[in-house]
Amino acid sequence: MDAEEEFDWAAPFSRANRNVKTVAAQVIAHRIFDRYGIVPSYAVDYPVASQEDGYLPLRELMQSGRCEIGAQLHPWVTPPHEEEVSEKNSFAGNLPPDLERRKIALLTEMIERNFGRRPKLYRAGRYGAGPGTARALAEFGYEVDCSVLPGRPAAGTGPDYTGVDAHPYWLEQAPTTLELPVTIATLGLARDLGDKVYSKLASPLGRALKIPAIAARLGLMERIRLTPEGTNLNEAKRLTRAMMKMGHRVFVVSYHSPSLVPGNTQYVRDEKDLQKFLAWLDGYFEFFFGQLNGEAGTPEAIRRWALLLQPRKCTKVADERRDMKIRPESKVSVVIPAYNSACTIERSLESVLAQTVPPLETIVVDDCSTDGTGAISERYADRGVRIIKLKERSGAAGARNAGIRTARGEFVAFLDSDDEWLPTKLEKQLSVIESDKHLSFVSCASNLISPCGKDTGDVYGGHIPTVGPDAWKALLVENFVATPTVLARREKLLSLGCFDPTLKIGEDQDMWIRLALAGSVGYVQESLVRVHERENSLSNWVLEDQLQYTLPMIERHICALSGSLTKAEIRKIRGERIGRLGRAAYAKGRRGVGVKMIMQSIFLGHRSMGGFLYLAIASPPATWLKRIIRGSI
Repeated sequence: MDAEEEFDWAAPFSRANRNVKTVAAQVIAHRIFDRYGIVPSYAVDYPVASQEDGYLPLRELMQSGRCEIGAQLHPWVTPPHEEEVSEKNSFAGNLPPDLERRKIALLTEMIERNFGRRPKLYRAGRYGAGPGTARALAEFGYEVDCSVLPGRPAAGTGPDYTGVDAHPYWLEQAPTTLELPVTIATLGLARDLGDKVYSKLASPLGRALKIPAIAARLGLMERIRLTPEGTNLNEAKRLTRAMMKMGHRVFVVSYHSPSLVPGNTQYVRDEKDLQKFLAWLDGYFEFFFGQLNGEAGTPEAIRRWALLLQPRKCTKVADERRDMKIRPESKVSVVIPAYNSACTIERSLESVLAQTVPPLETIVVDDCSTDGTGAISERYADRGVRIIKLKERSGAAGARNAGIRTARGEFVAFLDSDDEWLPTKLEKQLSVIESDKHLSFVSCASNLISPCGKDTGDVYGGHIPTVGPDAWKALLVENFVATPTVLARREKLLSLGCFDPTLKIGEDQDMWIRLALAGSVGYVQESLVRVHERENSLSNWVLEDQLQYTLPMIERHICALSGSLTKAEIRKIRGERIGRLGRAAYAKGRRGVGVKMIMQSIFLGHRSMGGFLYLAIASPPATWLKRIIRGSI
């Protein structure tokens, strides 16, 4: 919250505006904050920090642990008063850097004197950060900055924030200072046109013609900020859900302290407006914590969490006047379903943490383990690993889905709790998937490791039938994609409903088929994963499960795709699938059933040399020829 003096927002700026009587009314909102366990942060300006009417009510709240105190710089009411009071100079970033620095210094000292604590959070009034702001913040020990209003163009003499979104990021010139932007986004069918297009719609002429309202009503473009000031509750909920789909996980509710006393801002003109304002806060928090299962966090707590991320490089914001650089987050969330994996989970986690491109986060989904898997995973909490503990057994599909839905990354990489990655796995797959927007997922080959830890020499997925837009046809025949090799677009996974939890087996193949149909498939021609075989892996293959789950799943896809397949292709797919299953059954000791399925595949037109060899070994040719003639297959 901006804790500031009362003044007429439509009038010229004046150093005479020092009344802070409305600060005492902030306790009204704390009745709501307390109920939801929220500890708000007040960014106090010089009039509030220097007068008892301002600092005493907030200091009492702070000392009782009910709020935190930061700083807000309104240059026109903050000494030293060396600049002309004007529209341009109301943006602190437009001041000479030394003057801006001295104002920040005096404001910081005043807050520390009257609150007894040095502020760690800073906001430039009117979102007026400038070229020297970050250096001054670093000098005075500020750890969080909230001066960025994403998407706002350089209207008049203010800073240009077009091209910046609401994701938190680290400041280049103050590497330990986290930027926590205002939560705001452009929604609608045409939102991809960007901030500059919307700024033209929202120009003075555009507003006079009501173009923004028309665009919003048509569902084309609308700009929504997360605040009870000018945003209704339904819009706020819609904004939050939309931003969650975009990958946002940090949401900042903000408003101005004078709004809690009617008549001081355009948003609260009378007592009726005040009750609507408070109802907005109550309704939004009930939605956020109840329906979305959100958590309350102070800016300082969010920064401590963000320190767990280790971005590798910085890219410059297209805003030379701010002279800030964004250190981008990694785009990958790693999801590891785990059940009684205490003996292997460390190996998997260490391989993730050794990546040349570290992930944004690693999510271990503990599927009701009883052997200490969760406790071992929690040791990695300070290294960017978080644990989700399921309340009931959900299986691999359910556990992966839980991870996908809470992930924050643009991409999701899957890893099983007993397998491991080579260090360049994410780096090489990211370079492929980011080069082609049509790719739904990227896979690679994997080496099979025996239970005693030796490389068997077998490579899974080393030779794949096809990639690209037609990969789904090959996937109907054979699952040549191992789950730990997959890097997929999270948006695609969510749009397809994630993994099918009703499938006991084959849920991964089903997912790859659906992803392949929704886009295209990429491949890295290299083994980047080590898949560890378990002692009982041979006995895990159950023919009945294949017949009950996998074959019907494939058949459902064939029926749904009948319009895209010729009759010959359908017969070939069915034949190859049954033939592969028959050979596997024969190899597992189910020889009678295996021979019968191989004969069925030949009857369907799949006349592979392997199938004939199996039949020749299994029984004399005369025997199976008689069976074909009798129709016993």
